[in-house]
Amino acid sequence: MIPNLFPETDINGDALHWYYRTFMTGLNNYRLGPPRLRQLRTHAGQNLNVKESNL
Repeated sequence: MIPNLFPETDINGDALHWYYRTFMTGLNNYRLGPPRLRQLRTHAGQNLNVKESNL
């Protein structure tokens, strides 16, 4: 997940222009501001269901 947030090369392996580095991998999603990571702690053997939120 993290390497997809900050791409450095395109699909051909060529270096990306600074403008295209603001996009996530695939150049479909524009990154605004710093990414937010969420860490969840669970007990061993416990199932985890995470609902995505639209921020």
